[in-house]
Amino acid sequence: SMLVEETSYVADGLTNGQAYTLGVTAVYYPDYESAPLEATASPTWLYGDISGIVSDPNGNLLDSAIVRTGTFIDTTGSDGVYLLHNLEPGVYTVTVQRNDFESDAEDVTVIAQETAITQNFVLTPSLARASGLEAFAGDHEIDLIWNKPGGSGTYELYYYDDTFEAQIGCGGGCEFGVRFTPLGYPAALTTLLISVQGDAGVLTGNIIAFVDDAGSVSGPDGLTSVTLASGVDLSSPDGSLTQYEVDVSEAGIVINSGDVYVMIQENNSGFMGIANDLQPQSPEYYDRNWAMVGGVYSTIFDAVAGDPTLTGDFGMQASFFGNMGRSTLNSANEDVSGATVQTAPVSVGDFANVSAEPRFEKEHFVHDQVMPFLNVSGASSRDSRDADLTGYTVYEVLDNGVTVVTIITGSDTTTSVTVPSNYTEYCYAVSALWNHLDYGAIESKKSSIACATPFLPGDINFNDIVDVSDLLACVDFILGVDIPTEAEFRNADMNNDMELNIADVVMIVDVIIGRQTARTLATTDALVLVDLLSADQQLLIHLDYDGLTRGVQFTLAADAALEFGAPLLAVNDAGTMVASHRAEDGTVSVVVINTSGGTVERSENVLIRLPYTYNGDRRDRTVVELTDLKAAGMAGETLPVTIREKRIDISVIPSVFALHQNYPNPFNPVTEIQFDVPVESQVTLTIYNIMGQEVTTLTNSTLQAGFHSVRWNGTNGQGEQISTGLYFYRLSSPAFTSTKKMIMVK
Repeated sequence: SMLVEETSYVADGLTNGQAYTLGVTAVYYPDYESAPLEATASPTWLYGDISGIVSDPNGNLLDSAIVRTGTFIDTTGSDGVYLLHNLEPGVYTVTVQRNDFESDAEDVTVIAQETAITQNFVLTPSLARASGLEAFAGDHEIDLIWNKPGGSGTYELYYYDDTFEAQIGCGGGCEFGVRFTPLGYPAALTTLLISVQGDAGVLTGNIIAFVDDAGSVSGPDGLTSVTLASGVDLSSPDGSLTQYEVDVSEAGIVINSGDVYVMIQENNSGFMGIANDLQPQSPEYYDRNWAMVGGVYSTIFDAVAGDPTLTGDFGMQASFFGNMGRSTLNSANEDVSGATVQTAPVSVGDFANVSAEPRFEKEHFVHDQVMPFLNVSGASSRDSRDADLTGYTVYEVLDNGVTVVTIITGSDTTTSVTVPSNYTEYCYAVSALWNHLDYGAIESKKSSIACATPFLPGDINFNDIVDVSDLLACVDFILGVDIPTEAEFRNADMNNDMELNIADVVMIVDVIIGRQTARTLATTDALVLVDLLSADQQLLIHLDYDGLTRGVQFTLAADAALEFGAPLLAVNDAGTMVASHRAEDGTVSVVVINTSGGTVERSENVLIRLPYTYNGDRRDRTVVELTDLKAAGMAGETLPVTIREKRIDISVIPSVFALHQNYPNPFNPVTEIQFDVPVESQVTLTIYNIMGQEVTTLTNSTLQAGFHSVRWNGTNGQGEQISTGLYFYRLSSPAFTSTKKMIMVK
């Protein structure tokens, strides 16, 4: 006999959860069958479902709500029920959208089982939200300010949700961009946020815009482009999601009607890798994203020959300033400037600074994602026009959720929050409270998140105390001994002028000594007139000023051959500190500050004496220049300064008087006589003949200390040429006399 067949079999039509025993026998020729081989098993569920109902705050079931997760989508009927079926086990983000209502989203865990996982949604009506929330840090305090919902203001448009799933790219002079439709007109384009990821390598891209007043979807072809930014770095150095914020307000783009296309030109400077959001991916989004390939503009759907797999929602955000409604007045002359949009949950992402000016120095960019476009393009029939604003709720945003900080009744759009700790980041969001025509007291979606880190001004070492160590640290920053971190700079910049100088030092002193009234004193417009002088191998800082000064800082630029001693106060005062530092290039920085709250004293208007030694050669000279002098008054105010004499020439100073042999000698008819003067003196240089008779006097005046020389042309006091012979020349001063011989030949 022989085996005629070997096969497998799938049994279907079974009931999950019920045990079945199945067997198989071997059949042999001609008619023999073996004993059965049996096995028992229970079929189970491979997939799971999500189901639930969508209702409004009054419990009314909502039809026409779009419920989706990934590529699975359903629309509710009059019973408000949806069903997403045959999902593989895992965690899914389920989003719900409906006209006139805010979007909602929940994470749902799907289990392979017969019973569907229930997830119900209660949608709130679309309401204008507080916008433009900003947080400002103080000492154990955060000050919050935001814009009133609706009306004119800054708002942002997106056509994607809060997750970027892919990258779309190109090279060789291509363009990618987005068509934006403002919420109302006129709208000024102010800021762009561009997201790139993966192998994005554009280093010098350009950003252009086309305004389409007609609002057609024919693309940028035939429209006039306007350059928004040039040479912009849009790379992703480590391949991760990177966001660049670019201020484009100076381009003056104002949209009075229709749309604006914002396009990024790869500019042949690297591979363009725009972050691409694949969800939601549906036809109503296809005309939002545009590409230029081969000189022709088209939508991505058209550009890839109708292949929707590459379509998505590009990572571009446009911020506008203008009306937040589709129009200011409707046909009934009712103000509809508060028309709103639907939003998805808040997300936070790091972003890098754009390499081109102007740049924004921030650590994080927090934003609300707007979706879908269907609700962005026009005002809803039930929006904030059917509700009265009653106040705001301020939330602290925590890692595990939010907590209410305060509820504000009325129209005030500011509040101060006391926090327990400095040097800890606190984040907040604000929602608007409404009394709705249909739903009564109801709350809008939250604003974007604003974060700030409270700090104690002057506390440079972050120990919540301002003391002398902080004072010395600030002085070191000014002198260039140390470079402050961003946080140290913030704490040291007491007057928030984005510069560390003597005024900040004065204010730190006031904090240390507990003086709070000093900064209320009146300031003066009188100039501090400054001169750099020199005397007795000392540089003098001379201040011609009738008022009082708490501190002074200055810099001296000098050659390395000039050695400085420690700067000395012209008037000794135990309450005044002098600190200095010399950089490798020879530049010397000096800070003078009264640490007791008083003034820095001067003697005959001289504030500082700075001894020096010049190590150059006999005929070398160097220049010292006074720069960057700043003076602070009694209130810590910066005093106006004018430097009148800022440069001094310095040469080697001899240590003793000396008279040198003339050269050449013998001479005909001109010779040079050199002599050294160690201190300022009355000096006479006289020529005598061999009979001791005076021939001429070459010098008879007061001379500065230094190396001097006089040329003699061999004439007497009457200008007559002398005869050949031996002559004597004598140098005399109150402290020195010397005589030498010389010969005149013809």
